[in-house]
Amino acid sequence: MVIEMAADGSLPLLRLHVSLAAFLDALVFGPADEVFEGSLDGLDAALASGIAVLAHPARRELLSVLLDSRVGDRRDLAERLARSRTTDCDDAERLEVALHHVHLPKLDEQQYVDYDARSGDVALWEDPGTVEAQLSTK
Repeated sequence: MVIEMAADGSLPLLRLHVSLAAFLDALVFGPADEVFEGSLDGLDAALASGIAVLAHPARRELLSVLLDSRVGDRRDLAERLARSRTTDCDDAERLEVALHHVHLPKLDEQQYVDYDARSGDVALWEDPGTVEAQLSTK
C-alpha cells in the first residue's frame, strides 16, 4: 500500500498496488493467508514453490479432477469446480478467469499440467501416481 498526500496537502490519498493474479485469487477464493499457514523458510526454492502451489484448495481440486480425466478444457474444469463443494465460489465464469490468470499458469510453471492459454486445453503433465501421492499428503 502506498500513502500519498493530496496536492494541496489535505487528506492523504491511498493507492493500493496489487497484482491482477493476487486480486483475482482473493476475489474468487478469499484472502491468501487463509489458504496456507506455515513457513517455507529454509526449504529449497523449487520445493517451496511446489508446496505453495499445492496448498491452494482450488488447485488441489483441479488436479483431483484431472487425475480422473487426464485432459480437459478450461471452461469445463471451471464448471466442475463451481459444482464442487471444495471451493467457496459457485460462479463458473469467475472461476474460469481465475483459472486462466492464476491457477493454471502456476500449475503449468511447476509442470503439474500442460496448459495452452490460447485454446484453453489442459492436460495432466506429471505422473498421475506422483500427483495422487502429493495430494494425499496434505
